[in-house]
Amino acid sequence: MRKLQFDFVPAPGAPSLDADMANAIAKQEDLVRLDGGPAKTLQGIREQQARLSEFWNEGAPDIEAVNDVTIPISDGALSGRLYQPSRERTPILIYLHGGGWNRGSIASADCTCRHLAKECRFAVLSLGYRLAPENRFPAAILDVLSAMDWCRRNAEDLNVDGQCIFLGGGSAGANLSVVAAIKCRDEGLPSPSGLVLFYGGYQNVNFNTSSHLTFGDGRYGNPTIRKLGYIVNYVPSGVQVSNPYISPLLAPNLSNLPPMWFGIAELDILRDDQLAFAERLGKEGGRAVVRRYYGLTHGFAARTRMVPRAVTAICEAAAFVREIAVRDTSIRLQPKGVENEK
Repeated sequence: MRKLQFDFVPAPGAPSLDADMANAIAKQEDLVRLDGGPAKTLQGIREQQARLSEFWNEGAPDIEAVNDVTIPISDGALSGRLYQPSRERTPILIYLHGGGWNRGSIASADCTCRHLAKECRFAVLSLGYRLAPENRFPAAILDVLSAMDWCRRNAEDLNVDGQCIFLGGGSAGANLSVVAAIKCRDEGLPSPSGLVLFYGGYQNVNFNTSSHLTFGDGRYGNPTIRKLGYIVNYVPSGVQVSNPYISPLLAPNLSNLPPMWFGIAELDILRDDQLAFAERLGKEGGRAVVRRYYGLTHGFAARTRMVPRAVTAICEAAAFVREIAVRDTSIRLQPKGVENEK
């Protein structure tokens, strides 16, 4: 099998705010105003986000079967929502919502998961992992590993291919996807087949990158000070923020990880962290497909109702997932000792 290659596809031109993205930002501000203004507490923020998600999820694709599921863990259970676009047995993508490990939910990721299920043409499991500060690091990571194991053990009942499990997510969900892949490698667990990563954060130590200095004032949302608050809630006392399972860009070794697709918002404090992670991944022998979405801001994949380029990005992510799924399946089905050259 040929070594996976780093595939960097830049887009030229100086970035400026996309007109559709600007309209979506203005609409969100209007929705918050009509909801009584910005919530003042973390619980209030969570509840407001869930309410406003109803607007953003409207008009998302209809999927043949959408069912809420319960995923048992060692000390309780997690909620999940399974999107299945057909009755065929398919691979599965576990999607992890964003929200700085502090907020977000299955509801806030609904439109993204529906588009992914439609375009990937296989199952998507949206995972309601445990949130901080009630459940600090490493609770959410353990939840992702539990969900992967649950999908493997229940593959027949779920009508999915338990040997072809992808991880994906936005922002904190992208961070958790990468960390889970590293944990699988380090602990000898079955690896995800690939990762789909929208505007992830991969280090939580250096806030002097060009993108932090340019956009950290929050002009396009997601200010640096908000990320600092998320970190305080997520990382327990006595744990270093430089821990590679919190800041995977600082991991000593990024080799032997699954292929990754990066959807990068150009107008985002996290832009440079993603570029650095993808570049390092490629240099260490992995495959990193990088798409920079000029004019888009953090969280664009949840704005598909008003931002057509967000749908385009999801379609490009889905094409990557299908390519990897076809390759993995073809290798498994060949006679022993035979591999595809791809």
